[in-house]
Amino acid sequence: MDTARDYDIVILEPPPALGTISLPVMQTANALLVPLAATTPDFCSTVQFLSMMDQVIAQLIEAGIAVDYTFVRLICSKFDGGDPSHEMVRTIMEQTFGPALLPVPILESAEISHAALRMMTIYELDKAIGTPRTHKRCKANLDEALGQIEQLVRAGWGRVAPASEVDVIHA
Repeated sequence: MDTARDYDIVILEPPPALGTISLPVMQTANALLVPLAATTPDFCSTVQFLSMMDQVIAQLIEAGIAVDYTFVRLICSKFDGGDPSHEMVRTIMEQTFGPALLPVPILESAEISHAALRMMTIYELDKAIGTPRTHKRCKANLDEALGQIEQLVRAGWGRVAPASEVDVIHA
């Protein structure tokens, strides 16, 4: 199977450690998106991981292995705007990562947790698990947060706007 020919996007989520899974992902990826929960331990762990990743990339380049990413971005996840500690960590993220941190975070939601327990996303649910209002709000947040990632992917492809049906049919 030729993955590059058969798939437009492949998402691999290795554990945040530079081990036997993460290293090949880093070598073959053409973009990196790092989810970062809005807690102090997650922030500190991610900073340490990114520092080690930077060292490994330098060693790969030194060994003649090309590492060239279309984009490297972080996205704040599990964010509760009503929690002062989350607000504080998010501010620190913005100061630390600047424009590499995507502006729209993924909000903490019981709907996501409930769907995950069923090994599903909220997009796969037949109906809301919680209230319809919570489901709608969660889906709207994910649409916006994931939309910013879609724009990065499209920019990497040289297409900022979605392709029209006619373009897809005649491609």
